[in-house]
Amino acid sequence: SVDPWHGQKTGFFIDQRDKREALRKYARNKRVLNCFSYTGGFSVYAALSGPTTRVTSVDISASAIDAARGHFALNGLDPEAHAFLVADVFDYLEEARRNGEQFDVVVLDPPAFAKTQAARSQALKAYRRLNTLGMQVLRPGGILLTCSCSGVVGMD
Repeated sequence: SVDPWHGQKTGFFIDQRDKREALRKYARNKRVLNCFSYTGGFSVYAALSGPTTRVTSVDISASAIDAARGHFALNGLDPEAHAFLVADVFDYLEEARRNGEQFDVVVLDPPAFAKTQAARSQALKAYRRLNTLGMQVLRPGGILLTCSCSGVVGMD
């Protein structure tokens, strides 16, 4: 469900539709990690890709994780067959790396790390760290889907 009254925007980002559809193709019967999962858009599409797909959704917001669980149920998916974690993504990725966890697909879709040019340098460091951690928990041959909504950060 979309909530236009509370939270960040509506909770469902239409501009990510093509990426969610692409993810569905790559996630079939795989182990998927969705970081900054918010209300679970990428997670639901991944889980719908196949009966043995297992999705781990991580977000720092408990209400977002609750909404993601609800979206699984609304889409006929058993939330109990998947993992939903309220955690800082950077901390989670560090721990997963230390524990040797590996995923077939890793989705990194953080909120904007920079909204001004003054914040750009710090944002680039954060994106670099995030993507490095994401790749460290990615199985060889896996798929990394990384996004940035920071308008002041380009493809570099």
